[in-house]
Amino acid sequence: MQKSNSLIFILKTYKQLLQRQQQADKALPDNLEQGEFIARLQHMALAHKLTLKKLLPGEVQSETGLLMLPVQVEMQGDYFAMLSFLRALQHEERFMQFKQLALNTQEGGLVGKFTLVIFAKHIAFGG
Repeated sequence: MQKSNSLIFILKTYKQLLQRQQQADKALPDNLEQGEFIARLQHMALAHKLTLKKLLPGEVQSETGLLMLPVQVEMQGDYFAMLSFLRALQHEERFMQFKQLALNTQEGGLVGKFTLVIFAKHIAFGG
């Protein structure tokens, strides 16, 4: 009886660890998946009724086992749409960093300019 309880505990713990690993892999994938990320941003902007004015990937950088891709974003819309979009980005599974966020009023709406940095694991091959 005690062996089966131990096995159940081990299997349950293993399942929880696998779920955590899957979450970590989504937050920090093996590849930058730049195309998927940009398509996701475009979809989210449309869903929040924002107009994308600029979406410009920068140069990939590598540091301490990570790949980093800065993406310059400029979008236009109303205050509540912009706020909703920024909150949605905050809840994305993918880890990203905001840099240089600026919001300015223009023609009855807001223009948001910011840089998003996405990350991926940098796996070195060879030895």
